[in-house]
Formats: sequence, structure tokens, C-alpha cells
Amino acid sequence: MPRGSAAEKTAADIADTLEDKFTVFFAMMSGIAPVTSVYGVENSPKAIKALLDIGKRRPAVMKALTKIADGADSMQLGMFAAGIVASLGVDFGRLQGDELLPRAVGVTEILEKHFKNPDYEESANPNVTEQTTHAKRFAPVA
Repeated sequence: MPRGSAAEKTAADIADTLEDKFTVFFAMMSGIAPVTSVYGVENSPKAIKALLDIGKRRPAVMKALTKIADGADSMQLGMFAAGIVASLGVDFGRLQGDELLPRAVGVTEILEKHFKNPDYEESANPNVTEQTTHAKRFAPVA
């Protein structure tokens, strides 16, 4: 394959997109599996390179990698939607800020930075003095 060919540029674009996608995925996992997240972020370029090398020999693999790379935006939208759900859950008292979903999507960090950190007073809303919830939890039906 000639250097700088369209296929090489496509492979480079796929590699960049997949690396971004892996980073988002492992960032989502950092709240529940921090060691796995760091390992995944640090080693994903090697795995992506190996996948692209296989894809150069097998067009079906390259086609699959292209489809995965094209879906990168949907992963970011999914993470945003999960963050909104987790934020609403915390706001309405259905989730605690340190539970699995809020930690996985970054809501816990926002709580600590803007609502629980006394050193970061300029970001706090001076009109909010305490959080009150009116949500009631019902006992499960036995």
C-alpha cells in the first residue's frame, strides 16, 4: 500500500476515532473499575493498532471497525443521557451521589466540585442553603 494512500488515511481516522471511543468508555467505567479504566486507556492504542493490522489483511474486519468508528457519536450521546438520568435521580432523592450510576457518568465529581467542596464557594449557588427532597420511598411488595 503506498504511503499516504486513502486507505492509510482511513485507517488513521479509524484509529483516532476508536481511541477516543475507548477513552470515553473507560472514563465511564472509572467510577466502578478504576484500575481497569487506567489499563484500558493506556493499552488501547496497542489493541487498536493490532485490530487495524488484522483489518488490512481481512476486509471484513476493516468494515466492522469502520462501523464501530462511525458509532462514536452515539456512545457520547448515550453517556450524556445516562448522566442526565443520574443527575435527575440525585436531584429527586432516588439515587445517592456515591452510587454506581452517578459515579460512572461523572455526577459524583460534579457534586463534590460544586456542592460539597467548601473551598470552591464561587461555584455554589448562594440561594441554596440545603437540599430538601419530597420524594417518598415505598416498601417493596412482599
